Amino acid sequence: MIGILFFLFEFYDDQLLAFMVLLLVWLSELFTLVGILKHVLEEVEKVMHEFKGTLYKSMEDPQIDLTNVSLGCKLLARIYS
Repeated sequence: MIGILFFLFEFYDDQLLAFMVLLLVWLSELFTLVGILKHVLEEVEKVMHEFKGTLYKSMEDPQIDLTNVSLGCKLLARIYS
C-alpha cells in the first residue's frame, strides 16, 4: 500500500490528490466487500432457518427422511469452515 501511495505521489505530483485517490479507491473496495458479505450472510441465515425447521420436524416425527438434515449439516459445516 505504501508503494502504491509513493507511485501516486509521483504520478499526480501532488500528495494530497494522490492520498485522496487512494482513499477513494480503498473506500469503494470496502463498500464492495461489505455488500458481498451482506449477501453471503443473508444466504447463511436462510440455510440456518431451513435447517432448523427440518431439524424440528425430524425431532417431532422420527419416521421423517433425515437426508435433508444431513445435507443441512454438511452445508453449514462447509460455510463455517
